Amino acid sequence: MRRTALIKKAQELLNECQVSQLPEEEQALRKKAEDSFYEFVKQAWHTIDPTPFVDGWHIKAVCDHLEAVFNGKFNKLIINIPPRLGKSLLVSVLYPAWVWIKKPQHRFLTGSHGKELAIRDTRKSRQVIKSQWYQKYWGHIFNLCGDQNQKSRYENDKGGNRTAFSIGGLLTGEGGDTVMIDDPLDADDSLNTNAITNVNEWYSSTVTTRRNLQSERSFIVIMQRLNKMDLSGYLLEHEDVIHLCLPMEFELERKCITPIFEDPRTKEGQIVWDAITPEILNELKIGLGPVNVPGQLQQRPVREGGNIFKEDDIQFYTGNPGTFDYILQSWDTAFKKGEDNDYSAMTCWGRIGNKIYLIEAWRGKVEFPELKQLADQFAIKWKPNIVVVEDKASGQSLFQELRREFKYPILAVKPQGDKIARANSATPYFATKMVYLPKDQDLTEYIQELISFPNDVHDDWVDSTSQAINFLATVANTSSFDPKAFFQTIKY
Repeated sequence: MRRTALIKKAQELLNECQVSQLPEEEQALRKKAEDSFYEFVKQAWHTIDPTPFVDGWHIKAVCDHLEAVFNGKFNKLIINIPPRLGKSLLVSVLYPAWVWIKKPQHRFLTGSHGKELAIRDTRKSRQVIKSQWYQKYWGHIFNLCGDQNQKSRYENDKGGNRTAFSIGGLLTGEGGDTVMIDDPLDADDSLNTNAITNVNEWYSSTVTTRRNLQSERSFIVIMQRLNKMDLSGYLLEHEDVIHLCLPMEFELERKCITPIFEDPRTKEGQIVWDAITPEILNELKIGLGPVNVPGQLQQRPVREGGNIFKEDDIQFYTGNPGTFDYILQSWDTAFKKGEDNDYSAMTCWGRIGNKIYLIEAWRGKVEFPELKQLADQFAIKWKPNIVVVEDKASGQSLFQELRREFKYPILAVKPQGDKIARANSATPYFATKMVYLPKDQDLTEYIQELISFPNDVHDDWVDSTSQAINFLATVANTSSFDPKAFFQTIKY
């Protein structure tokens, strides 16, 4: 063992001697790369990507923020940038390799929504470390340990290591000076409330305990925004973090300013990187589709003005609009009360001619007995001509119970198409100024859910609203509609 250690020390001294004998020009390049992560990126690029390095101010911005984390200026960083900007190469591949030049004892935990992605970047980072270029300049600082040199985990002989993990996986026994998460949520799960909640719960219960106590305790998340309550949204709401947010096209009202950076763009619509031409951007938009562009390109899950329901299309009324031809109550139901469960939602609407007026909107998390009681109370309060309940598992139970003792006409409505299709069917009635909301009620959350859909965590009010508008527009589409005659044709 002693002989092995002596041989190893001799090799390190030889490597160090070789470094000291490098030409002055190479010595200067090596020193620049050591002192600046941004310079390191420019020099290291060829070791992982055969295409020429194309510089951009966003690259320096990301590098400067990562370097600030390393230097202890702040220890929690969120980076939200669009695809095609090199985010994984900068953060998950090159940054750990640079840190080990300065602190080879540093320990990394690096993860993604899929372990294969985390392993991919772990392997690429090792590729940089083992490259001829890296070894020529810094091969004397540390060596990778042969017995811990795997795809998902490797160590160096100075105590540093890197372990790849998947979001939601166990990290038993693992600790890290830096935890880095790259794309914690699969883009296909952007509308999956359970997947979003699981990521956030996993972070709060698992990741927060994995940072080594006697260390910098740094935490880095880099991702595109997929949902208002994705991990970025959760952290921004619950923790004190530095937020570097770079939308693809500049929006003056959302100009990013951090303690060390200010977005240099000045004109609306300026693209973040010259390498992204208008043609490439158009291809990206077509590929992502209109629903995903606000989040993944603009880092704003809610499109300006609203996603499907447009903020400008929302009209208000004041006072009493008159005597309603008929009144409809629309229910979207859930029966569990837990914090992470869906809401039950009710919207009550009145119609006068071809105008539709929201009378009241309610939502809450209640058990079934309370839900049944509320349905009865709202019916007594507004005396609806029609009560419609979405025909799903929880809705069927409410429908069956109320049908036996309810004195108001009640109908179970089976949804046609998916949620987005139903919302799209309802939006023309907002756009043509047929729908009005009461101005004297606080409907902030209701409106926010409408314009955020489908990128919000909850869609219960949207479902209730779409169901009501589509029913009123297709079944009760004239002021001469007779609810009593209609219900005489319904067989329970």
